[in-house]
Amino acid sequence: LFGKTVPLEDTETPSGVPAPSRRKAGGIEKALVVLAAVLLAALAAYFFLHQPGWGPEWETAAVDEDLEVKAEMEFLAWEAANPLFQGLRLALPFDGSLENRSPISYSPTAGRPLFNPEGRHGKSYEFRDLNVVTIPGYSFSNDGTWAFWFRLEEDYDPNDEMRLLDTNGTMIVFRGGSLTAYFHDGRFRRISRPVPEAGRWHHLALTWDSADRARGVKLYLNGEPVGNARYSGAPGFPLRTLRIGGAWNLRHPFSGRIDEFYAFDRALVQEEIEELMETPMPVPPGVGAP
Repeated sequence: LFGKTVPLEDTETPSGVPAPSRRKAGGIEKALVVLAAVLLAALAAYFFLHQPGWGPEWETAAVDEDLEVKAEMEFLAWEAANPLFQGLRLALPFDGSLENRSPISYSPTAGRPLFNPEGRHGKSYEFRDLNVVTIPGYSFSNDGTWAFWFRLEEDYDPNDEMRLLDTNGTMIVFRGGSLTAYFHDGRFRRISRPVPEAGRWHHLALTWDSADRARGVKLYLNGEPVGNARYSGAPGFPLRTLRIGGAWNLRHPFSGRIDEFYAFDRALVQEEIEELMETPMPVPPGVGAP
């Protein structure tokens, strides 16, 4: 200093790095910051677009929900215009699939579905070797109806116990040469009659009516009332797994066929059961919608 000139290129910054090198390092740091910001933005966009309920999936879910609401509204309008099918909650035609023609969210399953080309109306479901149809989360209302066609195999053995339907409470059973319906409302209500002729189609309906305590549980065979029992007015187990063609624990398999299974949340009267027998299962609007 004292009158001497110091070359600029030898001047060091306080950090000890020559000035040109420090500018170069600063440029690299800025580039890294920009790159990190770009990567974070890309990751944020990725997670936004792939989170359930966000991005395009949210738009698809919204469209599906709108279609479901529209299908249910169409079904309810159809139901109101067809008094016989008011209160319909399960409708299984068994015409080559386990489709439920009532859009009330029951989804039947079966391990090895087997369909027979000969049914009472179209095809039918053939029960063999525990290919039971299961409806999880079946909800019993205080009033209701089960109705369906069935056909026993001609080699039916009266000594065999078989379950047509079973919820581990309410069930329809072949046992000891009798066809017996048990309805559980805190007690087991029992209606029994001789087994109908094997090798032919028969229609069976079980109804329960909370307004009729003295004879609230009724059994119909081929449209005719064949027995009744008292009813407390409420089912003992309102939420169960319903099995068709076997017991709740997958024992006592039914050997035969079932066609056009219905479940209603109201008790059908005899005239309606007779009409149901002669009416092929309809295809309501909205069936098959997402």
